[in-house]
Amino acid sequence: MKYTTGSKLTIFEISPWMAMTVKREIEIMGELNGRVTFKPRGKRKQFYLSPPKDSTLIFEGWDLPIRTDGEVIKIGEVFSTSTSRGNACLNLVAPIETIREYVQTKNLNEKFSCFDVVIQIVGEKEIPVFLNCPTQHAVVERIRAAR
Repeated sequence: MKYTTGSKLTIFEISPWMAMTVKREIEIMGELNGRVTFKPRGKRKQFYLSPPKDSTLIFEGWDLPIRTDGEVIKIGEVFSTSTSRGNACLNLVAPIETIREYVQTKNLNEKFSCFDVVIQIVGEKEIPVFLNCPTQHAVVERIRAAR
């Protein structure tokens, strides 16, 4: 994948430590020692960007209409939090059509192949976004069986 200096990206990935969905909004800063560098939104410190995995979603821009299950959101004057599931899936909060459109047409990661782990979260319900994808993921099999 080729990165352009100054581009603003939103990355959704599964944390290897907590098995939960993580969202990062970053700005590409350039290259250093042959590796791509970035800074997180609103920060000055730069980091090296690891090559994306086959389960990482990368989109152009910030402030997307998609959130993770654990993001803190402001509703009026009150902050609301959701439960982070820790199920090693991409748990996304948005209308299912929006999630499908973004994953199928706006994802910049050419290596992405884990369509089976894309899950829509509606309240406490977990809904597989791509039902026809084969899976060996135990959590996805449980979610599909419960439908």
